[in-house]
Amino acid sequence: MRFVDNYLPRIKPNKDIQYRVIFTSYLYLYDGDTGEEKEKILQNAFKFSKVPVCVNNYEYIYDFSNKVTVCHDKYFNELTAKLFSNEDYNSVFYEDIKN
Repeated sequence: MRFVDNYLPRIKPNKDIQYRVIFTSYLYLYDGDTGEEKEKILQNAFKFSKVPVCVNNYEYIYDFSNKVTVCHDKYFNELTAKLFSNEDYNSVFYEDIKN
């Protein structure tokens, strides 16, 4: 979560917003996994209060009445380890992902 705190330094976003930033960053900025691998990790890591209209439609995550939670720590930790191990992120933001 330090990444989000550093990325948005003047405001302290709630967990829901932090999860959306992480979800979106992994989905659109991380190039190390195929689309199918991303789908599996995202579907296993996050749960939304509203069901998507179709499986590959992520526009529903931007509906702020749709609450985002982590449903499986293992997959969430894998996602953040991949996202934050990227050299570009590490050069700007350091997060000890082992803790």
